[in-house]
Amino acid sequence: MQRASKLRRRRLLALVGGSLAVTAGCLGSDDEDDNDDDENTDDTDDTDDTDDTDDTDDNSSDNSSDGDGEDPAQEYEIKNYRDTEIPLLPLEDAYEWHQNDSARFVDARSPEQYELLRIEGAVSSPAPDGLASDDPVAEWSSDERMVIYCECKDMVESANRAVALIDEGYEDVYVLAPGDDSSGFTRWVEHDYPLAGSLTEDE
Repeated sequence: MQRASKLRRRRLLALVGGSLAVTAGCLGSDDEDDNDDDENTDDTDDTDDTDDTDDTDDNSSDNSSDGDGEDPAQEYEIKNYRDTEIPLLPLEDAYEWHQNDSARFVDARSPEQYELLRIEGAVSSPAPDGLASDDPVAEWSSDERMVIYCECKDMVESANRAVALIDEGYEDVYVLAPGDDSSGFTRWVEHDYPLAGSLTEDE
């Protein structure tokens, strides 16, 4: 059983890194690759969102609140993106919230990627502004707790979607934190956490 689980995980990870990335990829992924060589580009003239992502990575490590812990968001690392503060949710807490049904999960990737493989129970609401019609998030209350994820290790899609939702008045928005060299969603797959989609149906 354990061996079968490892084989399944390897297969899905290969697909995540291959066909899923090719289907749509991260917003501005070419620019991200260029900016990886410039980790401290605070004064860049380029206004592309991906440059903001590089800037926020440098500024996100020391912004956790020293409050009393009543607000869960204050316990987490904060990402400053496009002048908006977004809490980064650790994978373990995301899994706990998922298992306890204490948050709703939002897939900020393309609808095609969503149909192939997604976190179980997640809805599709692509970056930056969701679906053109019948976006499921539009019917949620402003205090609904939601976790946004994508396939970009720099969180470009999830951060863009989170900013848009916060600008629309949603008050409890988190982005699934990435690892050192992989996205939050990839880490979810690596841990064999609950998944859905056509790729899982083929097994």
